[in-house]
Amino acid sequence: MSHTHAQASAASLLPSEAPVQLVSAAGSHTPVAGYALPDDATLTNAFAALLAGRRMNDQCNALVRQGRLAVYPSSHGQEACQVAAAFALADSDWMFPTYRDSVAVMARASRRRTP
Repeated sequence: MSHTHAQASAASLLPSEAPVQLVSAAGSHTPVAGYALPDDATLTNAFAALLAGRRMNDQCNALVRQGRLAVYPSSHGQEACQVAAAFALADSDWMFPTYRDSVAVMARASRRRTP
């Protein structure tokens, strides 16, 4: 790789001065060069994983309140970040879940099951 090509590649990793907005305030797709939305099936699967993660958080929190589960590190409100991170991984990538990453683990497993 030439020095100039390496500099161009490095520059493409830097943030732009203007924020990238892929969805308008009205909810429609706003195309931006270099950024593509996933296909409808992937978005639907990601949304289903988000809902499943929220449901699991709610159920586990209820079990803690009932004394039927000793401890559960809730990730309430962080489900979308975990689902997005899990969906961004390639099948060959490794994931090392930590304290509040149960939703990411579920999303990764659900993504692998879908065609």
